[in-house]
Amino acid sequence: MSYLNIDDILAEEQKLSCKFLYNAYNLGQLEEGSADTDIEKGTKIDLPYWLAYVLAKKGLVSAEMPTPYQQDFKDKLIADPNVISMRSHQYYDKIGTMLSSFFSDRSLNLLLFRVFRDRFLKIYNQSLNLRETDITKIVGNMTRLERNIFENGYRSSIDYDKWRNRKGEKIERNPNIIFPVASRSSSVNNSINSNNINSSSTQSSSSSTQSSQPKKDTVLKKRKRIFDDES
Repeated sequence: MSYLNIDDILAEEQKLSCKFLYNAYNLGQLEEGSADTDIEKGTKIDLPYWLAYVLAKKGLVSAEMPTPYQQDFKDKLIADPNVISMRSHQYYDKIGTMLSSFFSDRSLNLLLFRVFRDRFLKIYNQSLNLRETDITKIVGNMTRLERNIFENGYRSSIDYDKWRNRKGEKIERNPNIIFPVASRSSSVNNSINSNNINSSSTQSSSSSTQSSQPKKDTVLKKRKRIFDDES
């Protein structure tokens, strides 16, 4: 959880039914409508996830899985994820992943993945194809995450149509992106390397010419000696 993320904070407000395993002194304010200052052992109270998590980890309370994550509701989601309204469960997927870890329930993680996958396809198609339509009711039945996906797809689709019909702004280069250009130093280095190569080639040809000159003189001397002998 991030304390700077409002969605994380709201998600952890999910209530869990908790049973106190010991007498809790000076915590009576946690029980709504109670005038007692203490909570007796065995008392059941609905606590937000963030508090239930801490108390359960310390062994002070035992917690139950919230109703929306129990088998009855899960069976409805498995039957057809697209017909279930998430109006009352805005953070179903986010808090669901936390509960899966808290209760060590791997099957809940698998269910959340399957539900998100199946609902995502429908939501994405709706975001691209629902034009000139009141989307208030449709968006109201989504979780917070699903709504973000829908709104992003919806805006992107509208912007694309505006651009295609030349009604939107022209596409321009982002001034914040710096494109790589050949620096002066690299140009100088390339020039130096080129000169070195040319110089090496010249020296090589010069040395080869010089090395061949003594051989030529030797051949001429031999020919002259042979000519003198014959004379």
